[in-house]
Amino acid sequence: MDLLLWSRRLSAYIAVYSRCPGEEEGPLPILAKHLFLGLRNRRILEQKALSLDGAEGLVTTLEATLDGRPVTLQSVVVKQLDCLYDLIYFAPPGAFASGLPEFESFLSGWRFVPAIR
Repeated sequence: MDLLLWSRRLSAYIAVYSRCPGEEEGPLPILAKHLFLGLRNRRILEQKALSLDGAEGLVTTLEATLDGRPVTLQSVVVKQLDCLYDLIYFAPPGAFASGLPEFESFLSGWRFVPAIR
């Protein structure tokens, strides 16, 4: 994990994972499914294309259970050059809508920067 932002008020978090080079290959819907492997009773509410700083991405919103507790999450999977990025907002169902605008703001400010070598 590269970044974890926690909201005590909502018991929610935003997490960012990156892999450069991305070891996983395949279409974005398959790559997105890998994020949900530990979740049970998954129900996808919405899945749609997204452009994040000009890179092609896929946003998925779903409900599931984790360790017997209900959760709602929204993930964004993005390929940029040879890297794969997973950005995830995760919250209890009752708090999800309250924190979603902050996640959307986080996404709108996302910028890819050139690697320093």
